Amino acid sequence: RQGQDIRLVEGSVDASVTWSEGRPYVVRGTLFIDTVAVLTMEPGTRVYFHYDAGMTVAGTLQAEGTAEKPVLLATDRIEKEYTDVPGRWKGVLFIDCSRGNRLHYTEVRNAAEAVRIEGREGSTPDVTLDGARLLHNSVSSLAARHADVSAVNSLFAHTGFSTVSLSGGGNYSFIHCTVVNRWEYGYRTEPAMFISNSNGTLPGVTVLNSVISGTLNSEITIDASAAEAAGSFRADSSMIRVDTLTADWYTSSLFRDVITAGKLNFIDEAAWDYRPDTLSPLLDIAGSEEALTWPYDIRQKPRPSGDGPDIGAFERQPGEKRPER
Repeated sequence: RQGQDIRLVEGSVDASVTWSEGRPYVVRGTLFIDTVAVLTMEPGTRVYFHYDAGMTVAGTLQAEGTAEKPVLLATDRIEKEYTDVPGRWKGVLFIDCSRGNRLHYTEVRNAAEAVRIEGREGSTPDVTLDGARLLHNSVSSLAARHADVSAVNSLFAHTGFSTVSLSGGGNYSFIHCTVVNRWEYGYRTEPAMFISNSNGTLPGVTVLNSVISGTLNSEITIDASAAEAAGSFRADSSMIRVDTLTADWYTSSLFRDVITAGKLNFIDEAAWDYRPDTLSPLLDIAGSEEALTWPYDIRQKPRPSGDGPDIGAFERQPGEKRPER
């Protein structure tokens, strides 16, 4: 149905369709993407969700934004004061039969769970994130079970519980990602990344050139023994805030060239600006091999811009400073 200023969508997408920029799409209720359908979102597409609305993907979602024209999935309260308000809609759920999903230069915010992926033994949905920003969500930004997820140059931030929660089987890779959490609405107990055992199976998780940090003493938990963790988790050239004395799963062999404590010195974390400043320990020490494969950051800025690539999704550029507010 066509409105004067919006494109109102309800019900299901039963055949492949392309959404484009211009008038925003407004979703009421649960929008269902059928198993045979591919929903493509072109650069600049805006999708606003009414209170408690959501999207369930049985087929394929391909959100193809660019750095200049990202795709936006957010609350339909478009006033500026709602930009960082969490929990206004349910989020995007990918179920076990979903395949070939992409979130490229796509921002998903204001949800309960921005992206939830529910696979099962023998049926593993897959999602590729590149230049994605998942933040301002009341529960999590990424929650996945038995899935295959590849995340590059992506930001996961500002949630009430674990920002990234991974369980069961599947495989997950985070390369040049920033996972950071603080929560001003109440006391937070869950770490920024939580990796848990399900039916005796831990997911395989690789973290390269990435940040996992926040306001807690330890911002990663692997719910397993040290031996089990050693068979499923690997981190290299990263900053991961972890209390190495109390984490019984921790062994130094899991963390190669990883900073485990210290102040990160973002330009303006209070304004959700996770670019490193001139004093940040993240500068110039990331692995160079990945920078050759991904020579641009989350903003399509060149990497490296200094003596070496920076850890995280953001590569510091010469002269960058906190904007006046």
